[in-house]
Amino acid sequence: MKKVRHVDIQDFSFKWEDNDRAHFEESSSTLLPDLKTFGKCRIYLADKTPEFWWRFPNIEQLKLHFIEPGYEVDMPNLEELPLQSLELCFSRPISGYKSIGQASCVVFPSNLKDLSLDRLCLTEEAFSQLASLRNLESLKLRNIYFKPEGRFRQAGYSICWDASDFEFLALKYLLLQNILVTEWRSSQSSFPVLEKLIINKCTIQCDQIPSSFVDIPTLKLIKLIGCNYSLEKSAFNIKNELEEIAGCDSLQVHIQYQPDRYADADFAAECFSVWDQENNRSPLTPFDLSNISP
Repeated sequence: MKKVRHVDIQDFSFKWEDNDRAHFEESSSTLLPDLKTFGKCRIYLADKTPEFWWRFPNIEQLKLHFIEPGYEVDMPNLEELPLQSLELCFSRPISGYKSIGQASCVVFPSNLKDLSLDRLCLTEEAFSQLASLRNLESLKLRNIYFKPEGRFRQAGYSICWDASDFEFLALKYLLLQNILVTEWRSSQSSFPVLEKLIINKCTIQCDQIPSSFVDIPTLKLIKLIGCNYSLEKSAFNIKNELEEIAGCDSLQVHIQYQPDRYADADFAAECFSVWDQENNRSPLTPFDLSNISP
């Protein structure tokens, strides 16, 4: 067992029984120095300690699905692991809403090249932590709610994601799926080497891709899945401007339609419900989503 290099079990649960946890953390026999990939594991955050992660000193790829019944939880500190690929998912958005964004909680391994986050709330400070990953080449954000503070402004239910002051120097692939945002801003230096932008249905619709994407010479593909007409139009505007600047057809725009644009409306409703409770507002229901104007 010590020589195992890859553990790839689709969605299994991990829970301590009796004294198993203490034995696991104290025994040298549980050290797996050759383990490179581990996932996909459903696990409770309360069971995670530094001693647990030290069992895998050379792990490079990790996929975790966190199960957390409470609201106040801490993200695991994975800073010391030599991870190159990391996938983190919460079982429900409220857990993520309360769990991520604190400086002491958001500490990612500096060598990460591929990062996937699912059903989380990102504050401006958390997003700054992501931008500090200088080797990050692929970023996948699914079911993400940007908690408003500073540049993450919110008026009513209009949410602005302002990435203007952040630089993802190595990022080549950006996936945004079911992102709760009505406005997106970025600068010329935010994604300087981006090659592929994939937007897969924003529950609360964003009107346009930032015009600064015209200034990304490496951009090869914009793919929109289940997005609104305004977003599609902005993608073609970027394509046309790039053709005028470069004199060639270097950017492809792919449009894929989906009949059920609000398939993940429950995620939006639950996130807004939490925000409503904190601000003493009447809760929003999934049926109200279609009436929200950017």
